[in-house]
Amino acid sequence: MRLLWALSAFFLLAADWPRYRGPNGSGVGDVKNLPVEFSPTKNVAWKLNTPLGHSSPVLINNRIFLTGFDDKRLLTFAVDADSGKLLWERELPRTRKATHGMPANNGAAPSVAADGKHVAAFFEDFGLVGYTADGKELWRVPLGPFQSFFGIGASPILIRDTVVMVCDGDANTFIIAIDAATGKVKWRRERAPANSFTTPLVFDGGKDGTQLIIFGGRQLLTYSLATGEPLWWLNNMPLRPKSSPFLATAKDGTPLLMLSAQTPGEDPTRRDYGGLFSKMVELYGADDKGRVSLQSIAQKNKRDLQTPTMMDTNADGFVTEEEFNHHEQAYSSPNIVGAVRLGPGLKGDIESRVAWRRDRFVPNTPTPVVYQGILYVVKEGGILSTFDAETGEPFKQGRIKGAIESYLASPVAGDGKLYTVSDAGHMAVIKPGRDWEILAVNDLDEPTAATPALDNGRIFVRTKEHLYCFKQAAQ
Repeated sequence: MRLLWALSAFFLLAADWPRYRGPNGSGVGDVKNLPVEFSPTKNVAWKLNTPLGHSSPVLINNRIFLTGFDDKRLLTFAVDADSGKLLWERELPRTRKATHGMPANNGAAPSVAADGKHVAAFFEDFGLVGYTADGKELWRVPLGPFQSFFGIGASPILIRDTVVMVCDGDANTFIIAIDAATGKVKWRRERAPANSFTTPLVFDGGKDGTQLIIFGGRQLLTYSLATGEPLWWLNNMPLRPKSSPFLATAKDGTPLLMLSAQTPGEDPTRRDYGGLFSKMVELYGADDKGRVSLQSIAQKNKRDLQTPTMMDTNADGFVTEEEFNHHEQAYSSPNIVGAVRLGPGLKGDIESRVAWRRDRFVPNTPTPVVYQGILYVVKEGGILSTFDAETGEPFKQGRIKGAIESYLASPVAGDGKLYTVSDAGHMAVIKPGRDWEILAVNDLDEPTAATPALDNGRIFVRTKEHLYCFKQAAQ
């Protein structure tokens, strides 16, 4: 098992950047000669105007794949990585427009998945679509509309000619596996209603086969890639995880499952209306079914409408006691940043395999990264914390001066460097280590929500209006 895992990890790291956060979502590239200083006017190999969208660049076989949108269209396009030339663009009609409370989940937030032959894209306003690498449409699988106050934030993955997509939300939640060539549904499993925004992780279970690790609300649950059968799980998770799970390796070769999720509001002691539905009823009244009307709240205190709207999971305009209690459970769930030791033959609840777990310094959205045995965690305010990935021993914590801002994009690492990018478009380059050091903070001059992609000698960064290729100029 250890040899099999080591070989799997090697080939993943030696590959392109075929999905959100690169090889198996690790955020680490096996690359060299990456630039330290760059901007819209410095060390730019090329730049391309792009449509709106927050999807992160995906790179395979020297082609970059992205999505975008406008009022009427949902776009998937390919770009030549050497020249920045648009190779092809395909569109779907935007026949519906999701409305929810998370602007970052716009019309093209999930990233593309690619394997060299196939390209799969997901749009909340349509569902899944498949293309060849040359842009020939292969299939469409309409999905939704979805019921989620925050929208769908997960990206699809492509593994062994199978597209896997998780659609979590307030109701009608599921995971689906689709043949990448034909669009035929291989299997579909319903999931317990709970919001999560994480992308699936692939784990080699040895004799137990390839497995899909899904970090969902309140529970991490693993499925068989072949059948969709649930295999093992972890309970007592935060309700709305946004950071995706990923794998690292312990010194003895054991795979480590790395997890990070913040309790909504980052305060497990928080209680809306004192944690009592009766208090909400006292303030706003109830109908003959015991429900509190959103209309009555709007009439009496419009500023108090957002939280009750989140509570209304079935979007019928009323908050029931059951919906209220479900919301309160979300805020009482614990934060987590930690590691779980994996291995062959996992079944059922694996709580006993949790190696370490902390409840502080947890990011809201960015997925951490492990590089050279150290876990790097970036959170709001530009706070960068480091831990021993295997033991959880804390090292240095400090602010990224010049980028003390909010963060949606996840950190990535390669070539002895760590890269972070803030929502305001300040991209820091950091010398990794227990006592990390800031090498440079580069101003991209545009808001940035997408996670960069790394390749030998170059970095691909999507800003609000452009796709950049940054490359060190020849000396």
